[in-house]
Amino acid sequence: MNKLEYLFKTNTLSGRLRTFIINLILFVVLVISIFLMFMTKSQIKSTYQNELNSILKMQNQTIEKWLNERELDIRFLVNSENVKNNDLEKTKILFENFVNSQSEFYYVSLIDLQGHSIVNSTFENKQFFGDKLFFKDNLDGLDSISDASLTEVNNMPVIHFSSPVLNKYNDVVAVVVGAVRLSSIQAIVENFRFGKTGETYILNSKNQ
Repeated sequence: MNKLEYLFKTNTLSGRLRTFIINLILFVVLVISIFLMFMTKSQIKSTYQNELNSILKMQNQTIEKWLNERELDIRFLVNSENVKNNDLEKTKILFENFVNSQSEFYYVSLIDLQGHSIVNSTFENKQFFGDKLFFKDNLDGLDSISDASLTEVNNMPVIHFSSPVLNKYNDVVAVVVGAVRLSSIQAIVENFRFGKTGETYILNSKNQ
């Protein structure tokens, strides 16, 4: 009988005890291995989740900063002397120069209280904004950022940033609206990819 056969011989008390101890050790090793594998997997998942949350936080902060900057752009136009004085000729020049220097804006318009554009940086034809929700908010004296929509001219996806023009009595006398290309936000979002195949979607208020 060789040593290996003697080691696993179970017809004696010592052999059975030895086999039990070996099986117990193997069982403990298996349990520990499964536990360590589970813990490693859990740690990896937690690491990825933390990285994803960090990316989403940076993404939100960047988009919020970008939105605030576009709002300030519109307020700059609203507070210009040409707009305040209702000098339409100089306002058109101001709008044209602004759009030429701000590639993110597709057009800027000055809108009367009936919702018709009276000055436009890009189009000669008048546009009607009277049925737009952002315009109704502006008539109430509020700044507004619209959901994404398609322009009537060429179906370009844009977001409208708008702000009311107030006279010295704080009455709304007109509205300035700027249409920003949606591709501007898409370019920001694409800078925050997660992994090689990560995708990010821009949703409106209806989660569409």
